[in-house]
Amino acid sequence: MSDTLPPPMTPPNCDCSRLPYMPLLIDQLFKSDLWLETNGEEFKVALKLWGESWRQIPAASLPADDKKLAGLAGVSPAKWKRVRARALHKWVECSDGRLYHAVIAELALTPWIERLENQLKGAKGNATQGKKTAVPPALLQREIDFATECLWRVRNPLQFNAERDALRDAERALGDTQAEAEGELEEEVEEEKEHAMPATASASARAPVAVADADADADARLERLKWNRRLLSIHVEFADVLAPQQSQLNDPIELQVLEAKGYDWDRHIWPGLKRYLEAHRRRMANRTVQPLQSFSHPGIAEQVEECRTNEERLLALRTKGPAHAN
Repeated sequence: MSDTLPPPMTPPNCDCSRLPYMPLLIDQLFKSDLWLETNGEEFKVALKLWGESWRQIPAASLPADDKKLAGLAGVSPAKWKRVRARALHKWVECSDGRLYHAVIAELALTPWIERLENQLKGAKGNATQGKKTAVPPALLQREIDFATECLWRVRNPLQFNAERDALRDAERALGDTQAEAEGELEEEVEEEKEHAMPATASASARAPVAVADADADADARLERLKWNRRLLSIHVEFADVLAPQQSQLNDPIELQVLEAKGYDWDRHIWPGLKRYLEAHRRRMANRTVQPLQSFSHPGIAEQVEECRTNEERLLALRTKGPAHAN
């Protein structure tokens, strides 16, 4: 799907179908455009879709398909065509190809987060007693963090859109800079290789060594470029968490050590670092810590290791079943 569409408003596994009721904010409803501007037929269909979305997974979503929507609304295709515009008032298509409603998403996320927190409490209790848990506490905590992030996005759409646009602008600028740097690097490498080629037969013995040196220099430059890009991404997304003008935060050595130990950047290091920085951001909001000074904190390595452990557990669950996950 197009990256111009907003992210889904609820997690993909958000399930409120077992709840006995769906909250209805009467004051908000009676003041809404839906109440003031629709006729009885349109409002009836709109309310039916609200209820159907509550039972969908993800909750607060609907399929972006007119035939399926008409079926969920319980109306004929001809009637759906008449009421469609009003019935889908404030429904937004998101990047997963489904329609979401911000009001219903907020109503769904609150009990979903509460349910996850109760599961986490039980999982931690089982862990302290040495009992096995179907879902590791770390995975439940990650789901809670993601659901909480979704709730923040729903409640603060303007701030989220502004931050998303700023991040996209920075990524585009970063991509342009990287493309330019890679182009210059390729030209330099080719020049160095040309200079390393033997001019006479007597130089042929030294040529392979010179070419190898040029290749090594090119690899080193590409490695520096790769880490500069990673550091810039970190600084763009977590500018409020990192202490300004700290040289330690411009030195990727601690993160490079993790990669050298076999941790993958996309699957382990970056997700673990993000979790640590997001938690640091929350602690800063509570005024319990200062901005981060370096990447040498033990907590970062712990989060990275936890990401790899969770990955291995999930792989075990998929291949051998729950009994082999521990």
